[in-house]
Amino acid sequence: MTPSPPAPDDSFSLFVREPSGERPEYPVKFALFGAFGDLALSRINKELYEYISTIHPKSLLEVYLCDIIPDSSEARLLAELYSRCRDYRQLDTYFTREFLNLMPMQGGDENQNVLEVEKAIAAVEGEAGEPILTPLGQFIIANYQVTASEQDFTSVFSTPQIIDTDWIFYLALPPSAYSTICSRIQGRFKDATPHFETSDTRKLILIEKPFQTSLKKARELAEALEVMEEESPGFQFYSVDHYAAKWTLSRLPAMVRELQTFRDIVSNTERVVIDLVETKDIPEFRTSYMASTGLFNDMMPHALVALQFLFAGKKVMVRGNRSECLVAGTHEGFVSAAGNLPLDLDDNPHNLETYFSLRIELCVSEQDQEATRTVTVYIRCAKALRMENKKVHIIPHREEDDLPFFTIDIAREDFPEPTIESGYPESLTDGDVSKGELRGYSKIIFDAVSFLRRNKSLKKDALPPPLEFLTPRQSVEIIGNMMEIRKYLQKNNAGQDPFQNPRTYPSGIPCLDEETEFPILSPISPGGQGTTP
Repeated sequence: MTPSPPAPDDSFSLFVREPSGERPEYPVKFALFGAFGDLALSRINKELYEYISTIHPKSLLEVYLCDIIPDSSEARLLAELYSRCRDYRQLDTYFTREFLNLMPMQGGDENQNVLEVEKAIAAVEGEAGEPILTPLGQFIIANYQVTASEQDFTSVFSTPQIIDTDWIFYLALPPSAYSTICSRIQGRFKDATPHFETSDTRKLILIEKPFQTSLKKARELAEALEVMEEESPGFQFYSVDHYAAKWTLSRLPAMVRELQTFRDIVSNTERVVIDLVETKDIPEFRTSYMASTGLFNDMMPHALVALQFLFAGKKVMVRGNRSECLVAGTHEGFVSAAGNLPLDLDDNPHNLETYFSLRIELCVSEQDQEATRTVTVYIRCAKALRMENKKVHIIPHREEDDLPFFTIDIAREDFPEPTIESGYPESLTDGDVSKGELRGYSKIIFDAVSFLRRNKSLKKDALPPPLEFLTPRQSVEIIGNMMEIRKYLQKNNAGQDPFQNPRTYPSGIPCLDEETEFPILSPISPGGQGTTP
């Protein structure tokens, strides 16, 4: 080998980085409970797969996709996945088009049970070729773990590997399951003794909304979780709402803080219209959950996120005597399916509302000031309508002519430019501004990993949690807000719960009552305060 020639006299050394200066990998183990449920199949699984496929350096060391479906037979597991995807309208997401084209009726008869689906898959599997699953479908099957029983749980989360690194547990389950799963997670770490005392690993348990369906249950769960945190070093429980992780909504606190124009709009807001409606109806698998929870408990946490962010740091009071349910409805398909369900142990009636519009009135002030201003809020949440619409409209007082209204398009992750006048920096109104930004569940996972990394060498709770994380006590406050609103809706409806006898409606309607809901349907029009023009 020829030696390198000596460096000339006029050469000098160029500074280069040491390899150790690069951002180190921070491996975390991740477990999702409810992997075959509606929320996971339609949203979480996709964003989880995208996250581990694109985010570098890799931060999820192992992934466990957990549910109660037996996995003793891969054929049966495929049939279960197919049946769930069919009912949740997700077949194209998890199965290849070549395979689906061979299945009877272009996706199967919805009346087929799992055994019939298993036979149908076996009959066409050879013709479809390999694989019959999309990459996402393969990811689900490859990482699936059954956790139906205590024994299953112990088998999946064995002692040696459960204490060797930090964990994120994500619970996409009905509220009734939270206490059991959290206790099992804590139990597995307790069983890891005597190594438990010497382990400095952290366990982040994230709970989906709704935290609970009643204030009493929410308080009981929060107290139980706080005891678990005290008993088990490294345990941290947070409730998360994926709406708070959406790019548009998560930007609001910074916009209020940094942009004078937007701050002026919020300070002079007269009305806020929150419209969260979908074309999807309630799938059969979700009938029991929705009947026990109700659309009010399911969607109001989302609706309140916008208000929490817009008025962050303010003192906000709800005028209960000015709260009113404008209309309430139930989709004809859902009310029929719910009619076949048994009542719960306390013989409580089912929650049948799949559509509601309401009005509440807020008194907003600075924390250190007595003067208040009134803000009227309209909220509509609905299923099975003609068009999807997920927007928040912020409308300042009319006398503030130099302040335009502001619209947040949650579904499109955009701030559409106002149609009557513009007054915002292009960086806010241009839809391209959000390209490349993490959002939704990808953002939740990224923020959770970053939170663990930043706090690794620090004292517990040394740094605040991500914006979309709420402590159990904060979650109880939100449930309390919702219950108070519902109490006044009933009080102002002659003492009758407005959701107990909702109006039946078919699929594809634009609204329930055009005149009553005019402030929501036409929020920017001159007559948008409740009177038709």
